[in-house]
Amino acid sequence: MAVFLRYYLLINASIIQSSALGPVQYVLTASDLHPTSPSNLLCKYADDTYLLVPASNSSSIPQEIQHITNRATANNLKLNNSKSQEMIVHLLHRIKHFPYPTTAIPDIVCVDKMNILGIIVSDTLTFYHHIFTTLVAIRARSFYALKTIHAHGLNGSALWDVTRTTLVSQLLYTCPAWCGNLKADDTKRHQAVMHTVGPYG
Repeated sequence: MAVFLRYYLLINASIIQSSALGPVQYVLTASDLHPTSPSNLLCKYADDTYLLVPASNSSSIPQEIQHITNRATANNLKLNNSKSQEMIVHLLHRIKHFPYPTTAIPDIVCVDKMNILGIIVSDTLTFYHHIFTTLVAIRARSFYALKTIHAHGLNGSALWDVTRTTLVSQLLYTCPAWCGNLKADDTKRHQAVMHTVGPYG
């Protein structure tokens, strides 16, 4: 005789984490989230949301944050301030200490670089940190893994196929979107990193 037991769990959030429906649920939940000021812009991709505010309208930031918080609460969500960051974008490359505005957002840390969809962008819209932290780290980790599988007998075209689908694809991730904004020195450094992995460099 078979015995079936049923367990019922209460869902206390509108988006179920670690589920196949999570990203779709977020897209549906955030689809009608719009900024309160027409001068501001909300960019949403998957489960990431970016609020862009021009300097002329910086006084609206607290209101926008409160609006997002209220919108999250209404949808049984919570804005996690510990995972939120503020970055003030400026083009004063030659000034070492930029005078940040005093209207900081409570409980949200202000940073000089931000990871945006896997790309590290600095507050001066440069990609120096992305090349010298992300790409170099990826290259080091992948080289170690490739040397390990090479020592276990993978050679020739098979080894290059693995290199191309792992290391090269990671190094070229979204490259057309940011490579054109590199300075001459950063371009040379990026090419030096690519040159170490084969003909793609």
